[in-house]
Amino acid sequence: MTIPDEGLAGRRVLITGASRGLGAATARRFAAAGAHVLTASRSAPPDDVPGTFLPADLATADGVADLGRRVLGTVGGVDVLVSNAGATSGWAAALERTDESWQFDLDSNLLSAVRLDRALVPGIGASRPG
Repeated sequence: MTIPDEGLAGRRVLITGASRGLGAATARRFAAAGAHVLTASRSAPPDDVPGTFLPADLATADGVADLGRRVLGTVGGVDVLVSNAGATSGWAAALERTDESWQFDLDSNLLSAVRLDRALVPGIGASRPG
């Protein structure tokens, strides 16, 4: 695949939920454009997904904080953050769901991205536009 110069060469990119599907495809695309790719997910991506894999469970505040620290320690920050991770506690009718079920889904799908933004977005653009 021919990739036009998109200004991504050397950019540090973190993609969460990159072990399969859209996350894995996004990692491949950024790597093809010359970006330095970091991937994060609970399970390792297939061998054909480029980048440095950082195992992470983003369903908890501690898991997100740990990933943020490891990203900063590994590459000093990111230029691009793709929050693609998501999980579900399982299907149930809305009125039958427990508070714990709702909280798991909120932590996994909303608060994980917000927490990762807090950890990494302040450094985006510090040395060049993100």
